[in-house]
Amino acid sequence: PKYMLMSMTIHDGWGHELYYYSAPPYQSYRIWSAGPNGITFPPWITLESLPSEKDREMATLWIEDDIVRFDH
Repeated sequence: PKYMLMSMTIHDGWGHELYYYSAPPYQSYRIWSAGPNGITFPPWITLESLPSEKDREMATLWIEDDIVRFDH
């Protein structure tokens, strides 16, 4: 019999799950690790859209050690 893998989780070197995001029209995708601190920020929210400078600074700290890979 054939079996289909319905899902799979891949971990980075720090044991955190990798993140995946594909924006419409879904022609490309982004895979990233939250890095050693394990904290990240969603790429579909722009830093400029955050309501305060303090929020933008916090989100910038969250993503500063992210390891990002764009692909097609």
